[in-house]
Amino acid sequence: MPVNLRVKVIGLGTDSDPFTGAMYTAVTFAIESALPRPAQPQNQFPPVPRPVGHKHIMHVFVPTIQWNTQYGMWQEFDLTIEDSGELRLIPAQTTTR
Repeated sequence: MPVNLRVKVIGLGTDSDPFTGAMYTAVTFAIESALPRPAQPQNQFPPVPRPVGHKHIMHVFVPTIQWNTQYGMWQEFDLTIEDSGELRLIPAQTTTR
């Protein structure tokens, strides 16, 4: 049974291979983890923002010479992990209201 996750880009950075010197763009994908909300006084305005943590799910390294901003910070994707190990990463469909 495939695993379906909504993931978000939480990091973009540079990386290099110490042996060859090849340069890469490192992309970090994570899922949101709900954290317990701290106690807050009633009728506080503005309310305390909901605390959010992130659990790294996947790191992708794209050769810098082939990087053309395929991913952007905070962009969301649907990640499917098949039983065979095949991964499918597609931009999340956003709903408008």
